[in-house]
Amino acid sequence: DARLLVQQKLTEHLAKSPLLKVNAAGVIEFNEEKLVQRLEDLFLKEIVDGIERESNSGGFLSNTIREYNEVISHWDEIEDLGELGRVDWVRSMIYSRTKGYRQPTFPYLVTGKHEETRKTGRGQVTSANIVDSSGSMVNNNRWNAAIKMELSANALMRKLNPDNQTYAAHFNEAVYPVSSAELLRLMDRTPEGGTRTDLALEWLLNTLKDAGPAIATLTTDGNPECASYLFSKEKFIERVYATARKFRDHPLIKLRIFGVDLDAGTTEIVKNIQKEAGAKVCFVDSKSLGSDVIKNYASTVGEMYDVGEF
Repeated sequence: DARLLVQQKLTEHLAKSPLLKVNAAGVIEFNEEKLVQRLEDLFLKEIVDGIERESNSGGFLSNTIREYNEVISHWDEIEDLGELGRVDWVRSMIYSRTKGYRQPTFPYLVTGKHEETRKTGRGQVTSANIVDSSGSMVNNNRWNAAIKMELSANALMRKLNPDNQTYAAHFNEAVYPVSSAELLRLMDRTPEGGTRTDLALEWLLNTLKDAGPAIATLTTDGNPECASYLFSKEKFIERVYATARKFRDHPLIKLRIFGVDLDAGTTEIVKNIQKEAGAKVCFVDSKSLGSDVIKNYASTVGEMYDVGEF
């Protein structure tokens, strides 16, 4: 009787653990989703600790969360000349022309506004992260570094707001959307194949085009490459650039490109992709990939707008 009583109490105790769950048969088993989230949090903590050691200061994560909660919620006319320093002149020119003026004209000057009454953490930002899984990613531990980076980015967005939607994928000669659990299991996989950067860009665009404010990241270490006989090298590169140009029609998507251990030729192509897409690019080595991406996410949050729910 004592043994049964202890077993029952132990079962009840274990069932309350967030890392365990009771299945349909009443058997306790690991909660894979929660376990993976815990690993994501640990990967993020490792990166944040490194960032704080590097800057010799603390509070990186709390500062990022504060910036997220103070993000611009909407655009509107300036209320007084004290806001003149924050005017967005491109938006103001467009707006003033709708009022019949060729040049930006007071009071039809537009600036970012903050919603003072917005509930903390209510704003939602969708993110999608795709990493290169071609054969060259096996060098310098790039592949494992990229996976840990993707998982850490998921953790960061979840900490900013549990309702944020995050998407992950990897690509070589095709695109493979994956869950966090599937991504984690890929650490044992050897990268292989070519580099269809055009398909990676298409996936990011199709995933986020209807999502509202969004962050898109592409991480790659190699030249765009297509083994298909349908494309010559020149036509394929132009296809990559044409796909990149489509991002200009979706200003709510902030595209960030991370070039890992690039040579001179690949650097030039990535710069051209950046130019065509109106994106930002960051050239990094595999050792600093995680911290560079997380720092970039943090700075990008400050550029987001229209994320409030009122």
